[in-house]
Amino acid sequence: MEKYHFLSKLSANYREALEDLLLFNEKQSDYMDDIANSIEKYGAPEVVNERETLRIKIGSLDDAQCLFALDSKAEDANLIGLIIYFRCAFNNITVLHVAVDKEYTFDGKFSAQNLTWQLIEKVKASAVKIKGVESLIISYRNITFPIKE
Repeated sequence: MEKYHFLSKLSANYREALEDLLLFNEKQSDYMDDIANSIEKYGAPEVVNERETLRIKIGSLDDAQCLFALDSKAEDANLIGLIIYFRCAFNNITVLHVAVDKEYTFDGKFSAQNLTWQLIEKVKASAVKIKGVESLIISYRNITFPIKE
Protein backbone atom coordinates (compact mmCIF):
# COMPACT_ATOMS: atom_id res chain seq x y z
CA MET A 1 0.00 0.00 0.00
CA GLU A 2 1.38 3.41 -0.98
CA LYS A 3 1.82 5.98 1.73
CA TYR A 4 1.29 8.89 -0.64
CA HIS A 5 -1.35 9.72 -3.18
CA PHE A 6 -0.09 10.53 -6.69
CA LEU A 7 -2.23 12.53 -9.14
CA SER A 8 -1.81 13.85 -12.66
CA LYS A 9 -4.43 16.55 -12.04
CA LEU A 10 -4.59 18.85 -9.06
CA SER A 11 -7.62 20.73 -7.76
CA ALA A 12 -7.56 24.50 -8.17
CA ASN A 13 -7.85 24.67 -4.37
CA TYR A 14 -4.13 23.87 -4.22
CA ARG A 15 -2.99 26.94 -6.17
CA GLU A 16 -1.23 28.68 -3.27
CA ALA A 17 0.44 25.45 -2.10
CA LEU A 18 1.54 24.68 -5.67
CA GLU A 19 3.00 28.15 -6.19
CA ASP A 20 4.83 27.91 -2.86
CA LEU A 21 6.24 24.48 -3.68
CA LEU A 22 7.23 25.28 -7.25
CA LEU A 23 8.22 28.94 -7.16
CA PHE A 24 9.23 29.65 -3.56
CA ASN A 25 10.75 26.34 -2.48
CA GLU A 26 13.46 26.77 0.16
CA LYS A 27 15.63 24.12 -1.47
CA GLN A 28 15.68 25.66 -4.95
CA SER A 29 18.80 27.65 -4.08
CA ASP A 30 20.69 24.32 -4.00
CA TYR A 31 19.91 23.92 -7.72
CA MET A 32 19.87 27.54 -8.88
CA ASP A 33 22.29 27.05 -11.80
CA ASP A 34 20.40 23.97 -13.01
CA ILE A 35 17.05 25.77 -12.69
CA ALA A 36 18.39 28.78 -14.61
CA ASN A 37 19.70 26.52 -17.39
CA SER A 38 16.37 24.71 -17.62
CA ILE A 39 14.46 27.99 -17.80
CA GLU A 40 16.82 29.28 -20.48
CA LYS A 41 16.42 26.10 -22.53
CA TYR A 42 12.69 25.37 -22.07
CA GLY A 43 11.06 28.44 -20.53
CA ALA A 44 9.82 29.42 -17.09
CA PRO A 45 7.18 27.38 -15.28
CA GLU A 46 3.77 28.95 -14.88
CA VAL A 47 0.82 27.68 -12.84
CA VAL A 48 -2.25 27.60 -15.09
CA ASN A 49 -5.86 27.04 -14.07
CA GLU A 50 -7.82 24.89 -16.55
CA ARG A 51 -11.36 23.73 -15.87
CA GLU A 52 -11.00 23.81 -12.08
CA THR A 53 -7.67 21.95 -12.12
CA LEU A 54 -4.12 23.20 -12.11
CA ARG A 55 -1.30 22.38 -14.45
CA ILE A 56 2.17 23.74 -14.98
CA LYS A 57 2.99 25.24 -18.34
CA ILE A 58 6.63 25.41 -19.33
CA GLY A 59 7.39 28.13 -21.88
CA SER A 60 6.23 27.00 -25.29
CA LEU A 61 6.10 23.30 -24.36
CA ASP A 62 2.50 22.20 -24.77
CA ASP A 63 3.17 18.62 -23.79
CA ALA A 64 4.86 19.00 -20.40
CA GLN A 65 3.18 16.74 -17.86
CA CYS A 66 3.06 16.78 -14.08
CA LEU A 67 2.69 14.25 -11.36
CA PHE A 68 1.71 15.61 -7.97
CA ALA A 69 2.23 13.94 -4.59
CA LEU A 70 -0.15 14.45 -1.67
CA ASP A 71 0.48 13.16 1.83
CA SER A 72 -2.81 11.21 1.82
CA LYS A 73 -6.07 10.69 -0.06
CA ALA A 74 -7.94 12.88 2.43
CA GLU A 75 -9.82 15.94 1.22
CA ASP A 76 -7.48 18.18 3.22
CA ALA A 77 -4.30 16.40 2.10
CA ASN A 78 -1.13 18.44 1.79
CA LEU A 79 0.73 18.89 -1.48
CA ILE A 80 4.22 17.58 -0.75
CA GLY A 81 5.85 17.11 -4.14
CA LEU A 82 5.71 17.31 -7.91
CA ILE A 83 7.64 16.26 -10.96
CA ILE A 84 7.45 17.90 -14.41
CA TYR A 85 8.45 15.90 -17.46
CA PHE A 86 7.95 15.66 -21.20
CA ARG A 87 8.88 13.53 -24.17
CA CYS A 88 11.57 15.63 -25.80
CA ALA A 89 12.51 12.99 -28.36
CA PHE A 90 10.97 9.79 -29.63
CA ASN A 91 13.26 7.67 -27.48
CA ASN A 92 13.40 9.58 -24.18
CA ILE A 93 11.48 11.36 -21.47
CA THR A 94 13.12 14.36 -19.81
CA VAL A 95 12.42 15.38 -16.23
CA LEU A 96 12.54 19.16 -16.13
CA HIS A 97 11.88 19.78 -12.48
CA VAL A 98 11.28 18.03 -9.18
CA ALA A 99 10.03 19.99 -6.19
CA VAL A 100 9.54 18.43 -2.77
CA ASP A 101 8.41 19.96 0.50
CA LYS A 102 11.44 20.59 2.73
CA GLU A 103 10.27 17.96 5.24
CA TYR A 104 10.49 15.29 2.49
CA THR A 105 13.89 16.23 1.04
CA PHE A 106 17.02 14.16 1.57
CA ASP A 107 17.77 15.99 4.83
CA GLY A 108 14.17 16.54 6.00
CA LYS A 109 12.12 14.95 8.75
CA PHE A 110 10.61 12.41 6.34
CA SER A 111 13.75 11.82 4.26
CA ALA A 112 13.50 8.04 4.76
CA GLN A 113 10.35 8.09 2.62
CA ASN A 114 12.45 8.97 -0.47
CA LEU A 115 9.69 11.05 -2.04
CA THR A 116 11.97 12.45 -4.76
CA TRP A 117 12.93 8.94 -5.80
CA GLN A 118 9.30 7.79 -5.66
CA LEU A 119 8.31 10.55 -8.07
CA ILE A 120 11.11 9.60 -10.47
CA GLU A 121 10.12 5.91 -10.23
CA LYS A 122 6.48 6.77 -11.04
CA VAL A 123 7.57 8.54 -14.22
CA LYS A 124 9.87 5.63 -15.11
CA ALA A 125 6.97 3.20 -14.62
CA SER A 126 4.87 5.25 -17.03
CA ALA A 127 7.72 5.54 -19.53
CA VAL A 128 8.07 1.75 -19.72
CA LYS A 129 4.55 1.63 -21.18
CA ILE A 130 5.32 4.11 -23.98
CA LYS A 131 6.49 2.51 -27.19
CA GLY A 132 9.94 3.65 -28.27
CA VAL A 133 11.03 5.25 -25.00
CA GLU A 134 14.48 3.98 -24.06
CA SER A 135 15.61 6.41 -21.35
CA LEU A 136 14.61 8.87 -18.69
CA ILE A 137 16.85 11.95 -18.44
CA ILE A 138 17.01 14.13 -15.32
CA SER A 139 17.86 17.52 -16.80
CA TYR A 140 19.42 19.09 -13.69
CA ARG A 141 22.27 16.66 -13.39
CA ASN A 142 22.09 15.19 -16.89
CA ILE A 143 21.56 11.74 -15.40
CA THR A 144 20.13 9.10 -17.72
CA PHE A 145 18.24 6.03 -16.56
CA PRO A 146 17.64 3.27 -19.09
CA ILE A 147 14.05 2.18 -19.53
CA LYS A 148 13.57 -1.54 -19.91
CA GLU A 149 10.51 -2.72 -21.79
